[in-house]
Amino acid sequence: MTPSQKKLERNFWRNGLKPRLEAIPGMFYDRIETGSTASSVPDVAYTYNGHHGWIELKAVESKDGSVDLSHYTPGQRRWLFNRGEAAGYCWLMIRVDSMVYVVHWSNVRNIPTGAMTIKALKEQSLFVWSGGVSTKDIKAHF
Repeated sequence: MTPSQKKLERNFWRNGLKPRLEAIPGMFYDRIETGSTASSVPDVAYTYNGHHGWIELKAVESKDGSVDLSHYTPGQRRWLFNRGEAAGYCWLMIRVDSMVYVVHWSNVRNIPTGAMTIKALKEQSLFVWSGGVSTKDIKAHF
């Protein structure tokens, strides 16, 4: 991951997802630093409404109607799918410019490592949030 990608992802966490999770009563979460875990472990673990789940965060800028997801690794894809299949609460959350695309675990294998059109990303997403993370959808589905 490039320094620019790290900065985008860090800002997405700090200014996007974290404040929304903090606003939900009964939501418990931890930001996972992969330096102390296996490299494919997602960025956020959460417990809410009687279940536990995981969120992998990505943040990229669009260029010519597509995004570069080369920092989304095969190990991350496999981890999300396998754990999601076992328990059902795994998500890939991708911020592209001011939009947030939320991919359910059952579709994470359809997200490539590399280039992808925004149209294709939208088709694979369960939710597309304009302008940021939706607390309402998190409460209802996570």
